[in-house]
Amino acid sequence: MFGASRSFPVLFQCLSSDDPTEQLVALTELCEVLSLSTEEQLGGFRVTEYVRTLVTLLDSETSPEICLLAARALTNLLEVAPTVARSIVGSGGVTGFCNKLLLIDSIDVAEQVQKQVTKQKR
Repeated sequence: MFGASRSFPVLFQCLSSDDPTEQLVALTELCEVLSLSTEEQLGGFRVTEYVRTLVTLLDSETSPEICLLAARALTNLLEVAPTVARSIVGSGGVTGFCNKLLLIDSIDVAEQVQKQVTKQKR
């Protein structure tokens, strides 16, 4: 399914790293994988753990790119598996998205957050 990409457990380990460069690479790959996946292909994907980590990265002040890619990964995940909305809400994702809208540091992050909030309303 992934071609040259890494497995979900390896991606999760990289997302949990303290190295922002490793996080960016993992987020980029995760966004790409999720954009091409179906719900059936997410076997072995630990939704709750990923959502918690992505919400933490969204809330981080490390870099606008990390925030943007975390928001994009959450949006892509919600498109693939709409039932993930419950995990996003339970992990504080809505608060994180609203905070990003209030503190518009990056128009790209704000636009991605707006897409996510719109998808969650459905």
